[in-house]
Amino acid sequence: MHAIMVTLDMDAGRADEAVAMLSEMVVPMVKSLPGFRGGYWMRSDDHTRGVALELYESRAAAETALRDRPAPPPGANLPWTLASAEIVELAASA
Repeated sequence: MHAIMVTLDMDAGRADEAVAMLSEMVVPMVKSLPGFRGGYWMRSDDHTRGVALELYESRAAAETALRDRPAPPPGANLPWTLASAEIVELAASA
């Protein structure tokens, strides 16, 4: 199993907006991607950093999900900025 690990810089003053966008747009979009197996979306206590771990059945599915996900519309005023996104291999779970 592989995952996409995402880190975000978040606007703490727009924390409620970020959670609403996550629940209404991001999670449903990611859940619809081929090979998706589960995900966790987290934020720091001060709401300035976000981390997501999206689990996929294979490296190929994770690569496709990362490459083909829709980009935000031009000029979108998002409550976060993408800091990094990378594919990692799941080494163990409990």
